[in-house]
Amino acid sequence: MKHTIFFTLLMFCIPALGQINLPVGLTNVDSVFAPRLTGEMYTEFKRFKGNPFITDDWMESEILLATGQIVHKKDIKYNGLLDQVVWLNPVNSNQVILDKLSLNEFWYVNMKGEQVHFRRIDIVESATGHHSQVFAEAAVEGKISFFIQRRIMRVEAENIIEDNKTYSIDVLEPKPLYYIKLPSGTYFVTGRITRHSFLKLFPDQRKVISKLLSKNHLNFRSESALIKTIELMNRELFR
Repeated sequence: MKHTIFFTLLMFCIPALGQINLPVGLTNVDSVFAPRLTGEMYTEFKRFKGNPFITDDWMESEILLATGQIVHKKDIKYNGLLDQVVWLNPVNSNQVILDKLSLNEFWYVNMKGEQVHFRRIDIVESATGHHSQVFAEAAVEGKISFFIQRRIMRVEAENIIEDNKTYSIDVLEPKPLYYIKLPSGTYFVTGRITRHSFLKLFPDQRKVISKLLSKNHLNFRSESALIKTIELMNRELFR
């Protein structure tokens, strides 16, 4: 049986991580007593080939709760298989799945020294009208926003033999899902973005965007190229 666990963490005016640049105003909403985190125990009973988490290590993070309060310097991992944030309780080393609706955003600095920002987004797909809430990396935010859900997917099952017994384990692989938020507020959702599908989203600016891509030698072969494309569009076309 799953038991809900409540944690009240005492903090002594701990400042935000020096390497993490939070939006203006957020660093002042915390109080001497940290807000209560809620969640349930996380235990991974099933064995996998591959990692259900997007990072191997626990990442020291800043968490913005739905209440508007910030919890500082908490070790978390994002589980891309479950679309959940798991917190490592320093008191007893228990792993806890934090209540999804209680978290709005979180930030950490990855092993490359880059700040990574995740946000819980409310999705209404433009094609189907389907509604969902997911945690996604906020790659670009503006008139056009670009989010990446760092999904981990089961791609196949594999049999292994241990102690003369055969076990079936799931093979996991990263399968990111991309969300482009249009000026209308709806999302285009896809596992692969091509030049053709991207230009179809902006029929009135198609020629202008094509020239922008050619001028800056941009293609859709990498996430970084797509990020730069949307940043340029926000700066030059959708100011």
